[in-house]
Amino acid sequence: MTTRKEILSEIEEAFGFVPGWLSDMPDAVLEQYWTNHVWVCNDSALSGREKALIAFGAAAAIHCGYRTPFHAAQLALFGMNDEQIKEAGWVVQNVTGASAYLHGVRYNQETFGQELDALVEFRKKSH
Repeated sequence: MTTRKEILSEIEEAFGFVPGWLSDMPDAVLEQYWTNHVWVCNDSALSGREKALIAFGAAAAIHCGYRTPFHAAQLALFGMNDEQIKEAGWVVQNVTGASAYLHGVRYNQETFGQELDALVEFRKKSH
């Protein structure tokens, strides 16, 4: 088991300081959060950059004023420029907008699934 002091030291090494919201976490929560954060930021089956892009999309979709700028900054650190980050934002808008519409009109999910299957089959055959 990693001690609180060790975790806070890792955070300081990674961020240059320990943000207050992290230092306020109870020990068990801090250990779990930091372990997960380290995994999310590093390569595994997905690259750290891909995970950052997913995280940006999720944060933007839920309109998070904390995590959206965090992950936008993270994307910039991975080499994405402002135009690419804006484009990622438009992708989020496309997904959330379509979702809002489909939910709003109560589009039948079974029909949607069947249409998706047909679309996938068409694309497989045409490529």
